[in-house]
Amino acid sequence: MRKKPRLSIIVQIAIVFVIAMHLSIGLIPFFGKYYLMKRAVAVNQDTAEGVANLVRYYIEPRLPMSSLSEEHLNQTRELFRELCINFHFRYVYLYAPVEDGIMYYIAAAEDDHMHEEIQKIRPYGTVVKRAPYQAETDILAGEKDCGYQFVTNQFGRVCMFIFPVKDKDGNVVAFIGIDDDLSDVQLELAKEQQMLMLAVLVYFIITHILSLVLLRRVVIHPIDSLSKKMRSFIEDKNTELPKRSYIFTDEVTDIQDSFEKMAGDISAYVKDIEEYSMEKAKDAAQIDVARKIQSDIVAPDFNIIGNGYNAFCVERPARAVGGDFYDIFSLNDKEICVIVGDISGKGISAALFMVMVKTNLRNYVNSGASMAEVLKHVNGEICRTNSQDMFATVFLSVLNTETGVLRYANAGHEKPLFLCENPYYLEPDSGMALGLFDDATFVDEECTLKDNQGILIYTDGIVESINTKKKQYGMNLLKENVKNLCAHSAEKYESEKVVRFVIDSVDDYSKDMEQFDDITCVALIYRDNEKERLLLKPELSSFDIVKEKMIAFLGNTEESRNKIMACEEMFSNIVNYSGTDTINVIFRLKYNVFAVELIDHGVPFDPINAVIRNKDFLELDTGGMGIKLARLNTKEMIYSRTDDSNRLLMKYDLPKNDIPKNDIPK
Repeated sequence: MRKKPRLSIIVQIAIVFVIAMHLSIGLIPFFGKYYLMKRAVAVNQDTAEGVANLVRYYIEPRLPMSSLSEEHLNQTRELFRELCINFHFRYVYLYAPVEDGIMYYIAAAEDDHMHEEIQKIRPYGTVVKRAPYQAETDILAGEKDCGYQFVTNQFGRVCMFIFPVKDKDGNVVAFIGIDDDLSDVQLELAKEQQMLMLAVLVYFIITHILSLVLLRRVVIHPIDSLSKKMRSFIEDKNTELPKRSYIFTDEVTDIQDSFEKMAGDISAYVKDIEEYSMEKAKDAAQIDVARKIQSDIVAPDFNIIGNGYNAFCVERPARAVGGDFYDIFSLNDKEICVIVGDISGKGISAALFMVMVKTNLRNYVNSGASMAEVLKHVNGEICRTNSQDMFATVFLSVLNTETGVLRYANAGHEKPLFLCENPYYLEPDSGMALGLFDDATFVDEECTLKDNQGILIYTDGIVESINTKKKQYGMNLLKENVKNLCAHSAEKYESEKVVRFVIDSVDDYSKDMEQFDDITCVALIYRDNEKERLLLKPELSSFDIVKEKMIAFLGNTEESRNKIMACEEMFSNIVNYSGTDTINVIFRLKYNVFAVELIDHGVPFDPINAVIRNKDFLELDTGGMGIKLARLNTKEMIYSRTDDSNRLLMKYDLPKNDIPKNDIPK
């Protein structure tokens, strides 16, 4: 777009003034001439009327004019001549209206030559054919006593004054014509017009200068000052604008005051926004930290495989941090505990409350109390410290991996789905959500799982997900989908496969809809494999069983043999030095990482932090090299001492594109 040239306001106003001045000066001749002609007529009409009265006084006794003698005619002509000369009229004449024109009686002129000329052209009795003037018509009709007419003829441009001459009966018998030369009037008009134009020009110049000075003072200067303030404010909004004191106020000062107020409001608003943004950034950082902490406490997904079971969970909050939680951990060599809960509300407050509930549950479930006692104890602790009146629904369960007995208690949570050939919902006592009433009671219940049976525990975010028609996913659809999964699969139930199938079906159902509630889903599958349980004697030959299982997952390559040898070194270390009576081996699979956990009840020993010094060749058989070899051939080693047991977890990357599809080793 072409940029328009900048034109100052004062220049624009000056241009308007100049145009107005030229228009005014151009109109002065027209209106001035009209005004001065009127004034000339008004002044000369009185003189002409005096002359006409003298003429009447002289003529009326001698009427009718047709009977004038030659002597009287000459005397009258001389009288007319003297009147022209004395009163500076061009012509004075007497005439009478006749049919289709006028007839001249007597005519005289001021100038000698003109006087002689008019005697020749208009002698006594001359008839001129012309239409009557409007002034003559008005006088004959009795509407006026006199009149005037501007006439241009062979005698020049004149103003003709017309007065009637009446007989004794009042009838108009003749007219007195007195012509005034307009050339003198026009000359006078020209002089007066020049003076008027000069006066107007001087007036316009003075007015223009005063207007521009006033305009610059009360408009241009304040606007320029306001423009500088605006530029300064745009460059630095923290600039303090100077306050002005006004002698008087007008629209421009109102604009300045409004801008200063607006600038102050904007500065305050920007400051508030900056403070709010800083606070929001801090809050976002804190929420991000909280999300990471929660992710460490409640991982987005978790897979655990052990003797007699496999479990998998997915947790997906609706916001950065959520209120759903789960916990899966071993109570001892025979029991695995699974907890799923849902906190009222969402966000940071729900996450903090979740940590408190989860910590209390985990701590007290290890005491050996029944499921109902655990819930009752935790409920009392929460009610005692729950100033915000929050609550949590919880399903607490413990699976005995030797017998398949599942003990559980419910605290207002969703009904779990029993996984079998024809899935169905368990009907536990509904119980009361934790944190509502300190005297709430809970019921211990149990069921027995057979091989390949399990339980699906979930939060209401699953069944309450809605589609575009605002219809909920529901418990019936959940059961039917899981049933179809079992019917179309020749393999055994796999916890990860079940959970991911449920999550995918919910996502597909609620496609194009925002997730409004946290989602958590846990599947716990029982495997009746007591004869193949890796509860081994502390003998070197026992590792052959472990080796067979590891080859099934890692393959029989040079790289996998190094990994198996690393595990064998740690196994032999336990056999030779721990003094344990048994070695428990647990296999885990998470993502593409395969892990072997060795558990013994021997003397405490941390191979991770053990100091291994460099040895000479002759000292290599004195020990310590096996630990170093294990460190080099594992992805990660994690050691912990819990329940008077050494727990060593060794992680290995699975071979790429060769992830086993058979059952996880028992």
